[in-house]
Amino acid sequence: MSSRFAALFALAGVLALPAAALAQAPAPPASPDRITMLAIFKTVTFGEPSFVSGRFRNVNPADDVLTPYPNRALTLNAAVSPFTAFAPVANDTTEQQGFYSFQVNPEVNTRYQVVASDPAIASEAKLIRVRFAIEFKAETTKPRRGREFDVTGTVKPVRPGAKVVIETRPANGRRYRQADRASVKADGTFTGSAKVRQDSELRARVLGDKQNLPSLSRKLIELDVRGRDSGD
Repeated sequence: MSSRFAALFALAGVLALPAAALAQAPAPPASPDRITMLAIFKTVTFGEPSFVSGRFRNVNPADDVLTPYPNRALTLNAAVSPFTAFAPVANDTTEQQGFYSFQVNPEVNTRYQVVASDPAIASEAKLIRVRFAIEFKAETTKPRRGREFDVTGTVKPVRPGAKVVIETRPANGRRYRQADRASVKADGTFTGSAKVRQDSELRARVLGDKQNLPSLSRKLIELDVRGRDSGD
């Protein structure tokens, strides 16, 4: 048999092998050491706390018996949006059953990870999303019908250029309509305006971006319209 035919037969034999024989070798077994982590509040508004907690333990692969790691030092690492790198932000020590807990106050969307050195292992990363916080007030709650009045407020964290939408809705209406749009200034404040021709509700909302989720003002301002239409 020529070498050419021998090569063809050899190739045919390889193609005939079952798929399982060609599969990659199985991944090595996972480490028996585990750090579980849970974000208690996955979404918060700026200024609100969240909590990262869990347990550090060993899982015996032979019988699945769990053995906690007491009095072990842990480090909480955080990576803020856009999540390019983790940095240590807090330290804690496990209690007798291996439990731990961190209180966190993220200002922007942040991923957290818990790391141990004895034995060396890290938890999965968990994301906590943060809404903007917005507060506002109206120049008056008794505007004259059809006359413009100022609406001012603050947005946190300070994000110059963030967009705020000021909206009104008739007292007996269903839908809000846009009264104005404003940009957040360098000091975190914004100024806009609105005008209504009947008793209405006023609210403000800030649009989200890559670092913070959008947010709606927690309060509504009731507008009690007075006087005649200004003719504007």
